[in-house]
Amino acid sequence: MAFSYVKRSGNGTQKAFTFSFTGQDEGYFRDEDLVVVVDGALASFSLTSSNTLELSVAPPAGEDNVLIRRVMPKDVPYADFKRGNNFGQEVLNNSFLQLLYIVHESLDGFFPEGYTIQSAIHFIEDATIDGNLYVNGKAEVIDSDQSVPDSVVNFREGDDRYKEPLESEVIERKQEDSNIRGEFGAADANIRNELRSEDSNIRGEFGAAYANIRDELRSEDSNIRNELRSEDYRIRSEFGAADANIQSQLAGEVPLEASAFSPISWHDPIIENSVTMPGNKNAWSFGPTITIDAGQTITIGLNSFWTIATGEVQ
Repeated sequence: MAFSYVKRSGNGTQKAFTFSFTGQDEGYFRDEDLVVVVDGALASFSLTSSNTLELSVAPPAGEDNVLIRRVMPKDVPYADFKRGNNFGQEVLNNSFLQLLYIVHESLDGFFPEGYTIQSAIHFIEDATIDGNLYVNGKAEVIDSDQSVPDSVVNFREGDDRYKEPLESEVIERKQEDSNIRGEFGAADANIRNELRSEDSNIRGEFGAAYANIRDELRSEDSNIRNELRSEDYRIRSEFGAADANIQSQLAGEVPLEASAFSPISWHDPIIENSVTMPGNKNAWSFGPTITIDAGQTITIGLNSFWTIATGEVQ
């Protein structure tokens, strides 16, 4: 019984062939998992349905000379179950099916190049008679004489050509693996200790530096806060006095300063800072004198006028 392949016979004109494999649904996952071999050579084809294909060239007449196989990838899994990847029913199911399909290939006698069993028995495609495996299609060799390189390798009886060399190889590899693990384990322990010590030193240095920086920042912050509080108090005091004066004027307790709406208004007779009047404005001051402090200037904008009532500029 074949699991992963079917054989068809060419007649020289037929290009279309049907196929099916043991498995679920179509019996394969992807179109690229299909391989067609005609008389031992790969043949190009195109799928016309899920289980029907058409060859580019009609195979010559011959019995079972068309081999249609399902060949699964053996170097990567069907799905990678990392965080965030799809973990649906189909993906999980197909991941197990991939393993089953690879087992089918092995049961059908198809092994990857360089595989241990293949190198031990030189096994190719379907060569089974009465339950015994034969090499290179030489069905006439029916004995299991270990002195004959091309004779049958009998797995059920434990042929030394396969069993003993493999066991010794496994033991040797286990010992080599144990030695490597021991060496790397010691090296890893040393590296871990060095890294822990270095990490401890770095943490200590950065901890001390961090503490100093934090103390400096706290002291600087305290000074800045004190300065801001002092400046804030001064500004509040100045604006508080000005605000009290404005409130008194608004309450009618004193006449409004420099206002045309008060019977009596006043302003200082000295201009202590430079003033720039914008354009198209009328301005006035009251005398009898107005004094402009030294170094200060009054700039009158275009089409603007400054009138000093009953006084003069000194």
